[in-house]
Amino acid sequence: MLKMRLSQMLMHIMSEEGFVDWYVNKFMPDNLPEFHQNLSTTSLEDMVRSGRKIAIAHGFSEPDSIFHFVTLMWIVGPNFMDFAGFKEALEHKDLSDAQCIDALYSVDRELAAEAIVNADDTAWWRIQS
Repeated sequence: MLKMRLSQMLMHIMSEEGFVDWYVNKFMPDNLPEFHQNLSTTSLEDMVRSGRKIAIAHGFSEPDSIFHFVTLMWIVGPNFMDFAGFKEALEHKDLSDAQCIDALYSVDRELAAEAIVNADDTAWWRIQS
């Protein structure tokens, strides 16, 4: 029986282009259809690429954690990390990628609502290369 390790399954999304392609063309149509249908492929690719860079700038290195970070940017807002609860979770540098993602998902609903209401779409473009 063929067994694949998680690292083998994630290999395709290790590179920037692999991640962007997978996220935009495989993940978004089924999981974020409202965004996928309303923006051009080029815009989606640019936003996901930028979101990936922002995740890496926040210390994330594992593809699955980067995926969750970028997804929070879509669901909560691309500047979610500026708001109480999220900001504090990201300041804990002693947490692993997975623990930090768990902390981000555990932010109080009221604090998350504040981030959603005050989302700033220009935050997608904070880090460019």
